[in-house]
Amino acid sequence: MIMVLPDFLIFLVTAVVSVYMPLFLQMMHYSATQIGFLLACYNAMGIVVPLLGMPFISKSKHLGLLLALFGVAMALMTIPLYMFNTFWMTAVFITLFAVFYKMTIPLCDSMINEALGVRRDLYGRVRVFGSVAFVIMSLVMQHFIAERVCSSTEMILWTGIPSALFAASVILVSTSHSGNVRSSEDSGEKANNKLLGVADSKDTTRSEPQLGFVATLKSFDKEFYLILFVVFMEYMGMVPSYNFMSLYVQNELHSNMSGFLWAFSAICEIPFMFLSSVFIRRFKARPLILICTAAVTLRMAAYAFIPNFTGAMIGQALHSITFGLFYPACVMYFAQASKTKRALVISMSLFAAVSGIANVVGSSLGGVIIDTLGFKMLFCIFGVLPLIGLAVYVTVKQFVFSK
Repeated sequence: MIMVLPDFLIFLVTAVVSVYMPLFLQMMHYSATQIGFLLACYNAMGIVVPLLGMPFISKSKHLGLLLALFGVAMALMTIPLYMFNTFWMTAVFITLFAVFYKMTIPLCDSMINEALGVRRDLYGRVRVFGSVAFVIMSLVMQHFIAERVCSSTEMILWTGIPSALFAASVILVSTSHSGNVRSSEDSGEKANNKLLGVADSKDTTRSEPQLGFVATLKSFDKEFYLILFVVFMEYMGMVPSYNFMSLYVQNELHSNMSGFLWAFSAICEIPFMFLSSVFIRRFKARPLILICTAAVTLRMAAYAFIPNFTGAMIGQALHSITFGLFYPACVMYFAQASKTKRALVISMSLFAAVSGIANVVGSSLGGVIIDTLGFKMLFCIFGVLPLIGLAVYVTVKQFVFSK
């Protein structure tokens, strides 16, 4: 449980970014199309940073130090982000902020999985503290800024203080952690594989030299990349709820309860996140990923066809499945697919990259769709995409992989 504190604090930052950054940008007088573009710039770093950085970061023996530096950089980058109120300057600094923020989650996930060692199925019990942090921050911000416009200084403080606290917590954890994770992982991986029902490859892989980056990519099987595509389509389908929900609540439902709705969704995810290990042991990670992907369509349908606060509550409640169960299932699947520590970092970075690609494409299109067709068509169009992903999965699995 050594990573609980950093995980808690980084999700304070996540709450600010997810819930209130779109509203901060609207307070800076940007249109939905412009906000969509700015969020695309922000999410683009979820592609560029993992793909370009992971070959070097995966070699590092000082992930804690890197995380601390990223936290400090995030705190500093909030100052120009909110002080320069011009579109292109905002685009530049939201991108630079994302450079550091976008690698913190996969690196935290990698460190958590390494720290858990033989019990990676318990990831959800650590990650649940992130959900608690998200709820707390959403409700606190709902109370203080729901009905008024924030100043630049307030925006900087809301984003910068949690970032700085995250950096401090990583330093604290790194200095107090003895670093004997690898030995415990080596001694217990067979038990972990038996518990999770996956093939044991420890005896052959740990004694071999570490593979290079390209060789590591080739070491993943074909279905690994097919599941990556399904995950991509799931994240595409979730773009309206991830990037435009606060704008939908304020501009379409004419409510200032976006913070409450985000907190409600996180509350719903907590029991599923906490009990994810039970679901994973019972049903296995891959089937859960497919089921949760299908649930995204139901979630978007609730927003589209029940266009009121009740529909929003139903949609947010489904966050329990589309994220609360989906995310730990993904983490477990990609952890199981990784035979070495470096492969683990790379697989988690690929996971972050596909979510980044989905958010870049979705944010760019979503803002335009809102300004031209409205929120209902936004939910309808994006709600179909997860079904396409599942159809491709079934088709390729049945007619290509079976040959």
